[in-house]
Amino acid sequence: MGIIGAGNFTKMTVLPALKKSGAPIGYIASANGLSGTHLAKKYDIAKSTTDHRDILNDPEVGLVMITTRHNLHAHGD
Repeated sequence: MGIIGAGNFTKMTVLPALKKSGAPIGYIASANGLSGTHLAKKYDIAKSTTDHRDILNDPEVGLVMITTRHNLHAHGD
């Protein structure tokens, strides 16, 4: 699993729930890298990146969770 977004919602809600469930997380992506790297160390996530495409292009990743703000999920018309 990969997570795109390392903000407060991810830190306070998503990662504690995933850790409790035992879900394997291989990646976390954050805009500037600092928050993602911090959370990767805290939650034993193998890879931290600033490029979400690393997660999307990795054939080992079978699920991607997007936890960024709603307006950042996709470009609108």
